[in-house]
Order: sequence, then C-alpha cells, then structure tokens
Amino acid sequence: MQASIVKTTVFTILADYFMLGLIMTFCIWLRSLLGAEINYELYLNLFACLLLVVPLYTVFGLYPPILVYAAEAVRLLSQATTSLFLVIFAITFFLKSGAEYSRLTLLFAWLLSLLIMPVWRGAVKRYFSRYAWWGNKLILCGGREWLNKAVAHLCYNSNLGLKPCGVVILDENGASEADQSREISVKMLGNSERTISLPVLQLESMPDYAHSFKSPYALIDLQALSSADSAYMGRLSCHFKKTFFVFPFLTSLNCWTGLTDLGGYFVLETRQKLLDIRRQYMKRVIDLLLTFLGAIVFISLTAVIAVLIKWEDGGPVFFAHRRIGKGGKEIRVLKFRTMLPNAEEVLAQKLAENPDLAKEWAENHKLKNDPRITGVGRWLRKTSLDELPQVWNVLKGELSFVGPRPIVNAEIEKYGDDAFDLYKRVLPGLTGYWQISGRSSTTYKQRVQLDSYYIRNWSVWLDIYIIACTPRALLRTGDAC
Repeated sequence: MQASIVKTTVFTILADYFMLGLIMTFCIWLRSLLGAEINYELYLNLFACLLLVVPLYTVFGLYPPILVYAAEAVRLLSQATTSLFLVIFAITFFLKSGAEYSRLTLLFAWLLSLLIMPVWRGAVKRYFSRYAWWGNKLILCGGREWLNKAVAHLCYNSNLGLKPCGVVILDENGASEADQSREISVKMLGNSERTISLPVLQLESMPDYAHSFKSPYALIDLQALSSADSAYMGRLSCHFKKTFFVFPFLTSLNCWTGLTDLGGYFVLETRQKLLDIRRQYMKRVIDLLLTFLGAIVFISLTAVIAVLIKWEDGGPVFFAHRRIGKGGKEIRVLKFRTMLPNAEEVLAQKLAENPDLAKEWAENHKLKNDPRITGVGRWLRKTSLDELPQVWNVLKGELSFVGPRPIVNAEIEKYGDDAFDLYKRVLPGLTGYWQISGRSSTTYKQRVQLDSYYIRNWSVWLDIYIIACTPRALLRTGDAC
C-alpha cells in the first residue's frame, strides 16, 4: 500500500477522533453549565466508545476517504455516526448505568455530530488535499482531449484524493502514442490556469509503473480503447488496487448506477430517484421544516431590508418576476427590488450605447456590472439576500430550497431541449449545485451543465450537502453579481 494513502487514512482518523471528542466534551460541559451535576469520571468511560469509530467508519466505506461522492459522503457519515451513538446508548443500557448519564447530553452530542462531522471532514479534505502526501496515485489512459479534461477535473477537485502520476495517450485507433514527455494545460474553474507535467507511458508498461508506485489506481476511458486493448484491460486491471472505467458515451447515467448480472453478462443498472415518491415527500418535508425553523430570522431580516429599500429611493419593496416552474408552468417569484424603478429603460439605453455590454447580455442574460442596480440592491445581490422573499414561494410549493436556478422564457433556447426537459422535472430552488460551484464565475453553459447534473443525480442527501455548503458560498461574495 502507498505511504500516501496510509498517511491520508491515519490523518483522517485522527481528525475524526479529535472532532468527535471535542463535540462530546462540549456537550458535557454545556450540560454542567446549565446546572446538571456531572460525574466526569463516569463520562470518561464513554470516550472509550470512540474506539469503535475506526471499525464502524470502515464498514461504511469512509476509510480511506478517497473518491467518495459528496452527497454519498454525507449519507455514509450520518449513518456511521448514528450507528456509533446507537452503540453508546446500547452499552449504557446493558451496563445498567443509563440513568446515571444525561440522555439529553448524549442526544445533543449525536445531533451536533450529524451537523458538524460532514462539514469538518469536508474542510479537512479541502485544506490538506493540496499537499502531495494526500490521496492516492492515479494512472489515466485515454484520448488526448479526454485526458486534458480528466486531469483538469482531478487537479481542481483535489479533495477527491486522486493524484495523476502518469498518462497513456491513445490515438484514434486505440494504440498508445510514443511521446517521451507531455505537458497538460489545466483550465481551472474561475479562469485560473496552470501547467503540470506528467510522464507519458506505453500501455504495456503500465504494470511496471503500477508496481513502482505500490498499487496505484487506474482510470481508463473505454471509448478510446481498441477491441484488442479492451481484452487486455481485464488482465491489466489485476495490477491495480482499483480500476475505474469511464463511459463517456453514456452521458445519461448518474451516480446511482451500478452493475448487475444477467445470465453471465454484466448489465448497467441506473436508478432515477426523482421518480421515488417517498423521497419527493421527504424533500417537501425538509422545505417546510427549514421554512418554519427560520421563520423568525426571515421575518426580522425582511423588515430591516424593507426599511432600507424604502429609505433609498421610496420605490416598491418587492418585485414579482415571471419564471418557469415545475412542469413548464409560469410562476411569479418574489424578490426584493434591487433595480431602479425605470430599470428596463436604463438597460435598453446602455445596451444600445455599448456593444460589449450587449454581447455580454446576449451570452449570459446578466451583466457583471449592471447599471440598473441600486446601492442597497448591489449589497443584497452580493449576499443573495434579494432572494429571501422566495421563502414564501417555497411555502406555497412553487419553489424548493434546493433546485436549479429559476429561468425565464428567453433562456429556454439557451438550455436546449434535453436540459430544459430535465429542468421541468423538479421545482426550481433558492440555492443549488450551481450556486455552490462558482456562481457568477461560471459561464452560462457550465451553469446549465451543473443544473442538469443536479437533476440527474438528485437525492435528499445531495440537497442536504448543498444546503450545508450554501453559507460558505454566500460568504464568497465576489462570485455573486
């Protein structure tokens, strides 16, 4: 096993122990602060239960923390953490000492762990994945264009824990090219760019290279392989601890796709969770729960913002914008007014005077420096508080807290038939995958791709992950416009 994967796993285990121990300590301290008599010696026995973290988290696939889909990581962490606390409850019961422990303390520790552990794990991975020792080495095999995209994606999403260490470049006939060196220009999200240099291998030399790195992983583009190479891949995969096969021609698949057996043949099985009525009800319950839990905050902020808007220019506080909802039905989405009362006249005049501005509007249907926005409106947009009144649309069932960004009729053509067909299958949302993935630093095409990705891979766990990431995205106000 690679030293890097051992270090990554050990470090993650220590990070998990640290946070779970901190949460337990905090909850015990808080309970004593509220007046309860705490036998600290007794509670020290509970910390021994944390030794179960490694076996439980391993069973749930959390060690090593490599290539775990974000929403799946939230689900697995929630299940593993819940199992840990169920074991703690069971131990205190069978030892007949349950009455001596504060049930409220244990319950709060469990709930706090459910909230904090996914965020903590994500922060640890984001920070330490930049170091060379984090993750597992990866050899990629495919065509030049695909390799550039794959390496760019892995370098940008270094928290996945897969570090490219070599490539096999295949030509149009599926044969490996004989380049001695290769520089790959990596285009990052947000238009940043850097160049990395990777050794180029021959297909036949992959086993020797794999052994030199002590069982790295392999990522192989099946579309680029010839029929002879495809047969060779079965033998080649024996040299790698894990081999991932990419199917670029099957773009309609989602994260809920797996293999099943049909009379000796491997068959791809994909599940569409959008059609599961139980999960749809659960999504609606989460929307209503968040609405009622945040009611006091929503009402207070609305009152303050309404006063600021009225004070600035005396115009109306709210603005109802026509958008396309689920099923293609038109809905009126509430927002705080952020533009001048004569916004349309100002826009028409500015677009006529400035061709570059007109081009930007035609491409993205929004402007980076919009001349129509008021002073208060600019601040509201930076913080996304202009969308706060849409909580009313959530309550009515016209929007969800998480979903694709609501679009207008003029944007249907830019979405295209396939993407728009996906868009109509769900409720638009206040936040979404696009909002936590770059917001205005992404192009319109990338936004459509992110919305389509969300819909194809939708699950309640993905919604929870997006909600958890939204505050961090809002703090990066430079991405908003």
